[in-house]
Amino acid sequence: MDVEALKNYTTDWQACVVFNTAGILFEKTENLSTGKPTELKFERDVRPILDARVFDDRDTAIGRGVRWLGNQYEISQWHASPGAEPQLLFGRCGGGGQDGVGLAIARRSADTDVYVLITYAWPIVAGLAVSQLRDLCLSDLLLADQASARTELAPASPKLE
Repeated sequence: MDVEALKNYTTDWQACVVFNTAGILFEKTENLSTGKPTELKFERDVRPILDARVFDDRDTAIGRGVRWLGNQYEISQWHASPGAEPQLLFGRCGGGGQDGVGLAIARRSADTDVYVLITYAWPIVAGLAVSQLRDLCLSDLLLADQASARTELAPASPKLE
């Protein structure tokens, strides 16, 4: 995984987390209160999204929404029909306009499913952020050798608990 190229996609996003069922492959996060990075833990922060199975059923995803770092995001768009590539869902929390924060999750099927979760805030809107996310998922960046990416991104401390 080309980390530098991946970082170029994330400039408009507050957070970008690339993960699979084994762990976090890449993360860029920002605490909305402090503006400092948030250290993610796979079991605490990412596993609940996988366990919620938000790509399995539209009604469940829209009805339950997604919890991420203590915030409840209401899902308004679900594009995860079988065979869709990538599968996408997105929504927001907080107020509309400048007060809200958007969240989008994509799943790219490969040998192992790869997920990308992003958050974004004003002046970035869903139309731009989701389009960028889709472009990232259709690029070859996510299909690189994931095992070597995990080692490259987190050599000192693995994210798995």
